[in-house]
Amino acid sequence: MNTYVDWGGSKVKLSWRKSQYLPPIEKITSVHGLCFKNDDLLLVNLPHRGWDFPGGHREKNETPEEVINREVMEEAYVEGHLTQIGYIIVDHSENKNWSQDSQYPKVGYQVFYRMDVHTIHPFLGSFESNQRIFINPSEVSEYYPKWSDFYEMILQEGIELNTQNHLDEVLSIFDEDGRKVGVENRSEVHSKGYWHETFHCWLGNYDKDSNRIHVYFQLRSDKKKDFPSLLDITAAGHLLSEEVIEDGIREVEEELGLKVSIQEVISLGMIKDELFQPSFIDREMAHVFLYPDAVSFDDFDIGNDEVSGIFMATLEDFEKLVLRHKEKISIEGFVLNNQEKKESVKREVSLEDFVPHNIEYLLEVIKRIKKVLIQEP
Repeated sequence: MNTYVDWGGSKVKLSWRKSQYLPPIEKITSVHGLCFKNDDLLLVNLPHRGWDFPGGHREKNETPEEVINREVMEEAYVEGHLTQIGYIIVDHSENKNWSQDSQYPKVGYQVFYRMDVHTIHPFLGSFESNQRIFINPSEVSEYYPKWSDFYEMILQEGIELNTQNHLDEVLSIFDEDGRKVGVENRSEVHSKGYWHETFHCWLGNYDKDSNRIHVYFQLRSDKKKDFPSLLDITAAGHLLSEEVIEDGIREVEEELGLKVSIQEVISLGMIKDELFQPSFIDREMAHVFLYPDAVSFDDFDIGNDEVSGIFMATLEDFEKLVLRHKEKISIEGFVLNNQEKKESVKREVSLEDFVPHNIEYLLEVIKRIKKVLIQEP
């Protein structure tokens, strides 16, 4: 689709090209982000141009992804996953005012990404913007005075990309002995109960003063489709077919807001886990890791729709609960209130308050954590 815009009294041709490939990087003049939290679209209020999408000019030696990551953090204080939508070709061939000395190339490019926001930081307004909001995409024309069919088309491409990404999420599948036998869409993997790879990271540490191991659990959001409002592994997620095990470390930051590298965690090996539900069969070859350092509740940043709280218990109590030697144990931590502020909480919980992982998986994890932290055989 093509359109013309007025540029200093002359017309400039804009053409949209949907593409996963970048145009010549030296001719990319700006990068822009359509940022979504679930289905809501992020806008920022910029004093010099009003409500707009985050974005800005490319600085020397920056990649387009570096540009948009910097801009959305500066203008909106959010982070997320990027997927390229395409780019606008800005053609000055019919612009009578353009010359070789102009600030922009005769034919330049504005790259657009979709960002799926996983972390929302407190809004400080220290840079260019003074406000951020999330709106229904259908309302964007109410905030954007120069909204047009051209930009509506780009927005729809970004919205559709989310659906396509979900449909295209492909996992490697394995036989009972761990031999790879192919790939399959995630929904098919769960409906047919294929073995597949996941990444599990437990946060646990040994406290010398109390001579106890503490282990952390995430509280799944009540918005989660599966196992809402239940306690679970500290951080976990699927490994896509093209990913390696180390790629799974992203889950720690996405779900917990902790920047942890793969070098900082300890491998506990692969442990199989099976969950059976009426709507799906989840057979996981879980690559399990332990982050052994103490973490304060203040360090967690769970501004997302996956996790609504973090809790801690002693490993001894958790093991007794799993073995049914105790009906309930005490846990403490925090939950996010309606204003997304942390509220300290203490609870008594039973095993039914946890995601129903395979008992053998849980006992094996407990055993291996003990072996690492206190060298128990």
